Amino acid sequence: MIKARTIIEIAGSPKEHVKKTMDFVMTELEKSKYEIFEKDIEPVSENKDLFSTFAEIEIGFGSPTQVYEFCFDFMPSSIDVLEPSKIEIEQENFSSSLNDLLATIHKLDMHLKNANAKVKIMQRNTNRLLANFIVLAIGEGEKTVEDISKTVGIPAEQLGNTIEAMVKDSMIKKEGDKFSR
Repeated sequence: MIKARTIIEIAGSPKEHVKKTMDFVMTELEKSKYEIFEKDIEPVSENKDLFSTFAEIEIGFGSPTQVYEFCFDFMPSSIDVLEPSKIEIEQENFSSSLNDLLATIHKLDMHLKNANAKVKIMQRNTNRLLANFIVLAIGEGEKTVEDISKTVGIPAEQLGNTIEAMVKDSMIKKEGDKFSR
């Protein structure tokens, strides 16, 4: 048996959600194949509108592979092996656990790439919407950045780059400090 001390942290908001999440994690851990020797759950505390808690758990694993599985399933912030002082693992089991590790890393990489692609699409669409709002805010007259800001609801200093790009792309015209279509 491999005995370890691990810390599982939960942070978020609101406070009730953090507590419920920790309760859920502890329930799932108790239903798992791992042997729980001790657990100490800290009360939820607040730090700058963010709530957090953690559990320190002394836990037993039947094999090194189970340690990997635990880490993937429960995402502890740390784990310290207490015993044995030397762990032997058969080549086949080690290869299998490494391949599981790689599969998980590749899966996370795929999710990250998909999320990044979606963010880029959302940014492009948001920029197009903002450009349309700016054109509508200008209307048929001439407007300053402050005038446009009041209409679209975005601070003037945050509109600067978008407006300059629109001038460069000939979407709008600039004369002095005023813009027109």
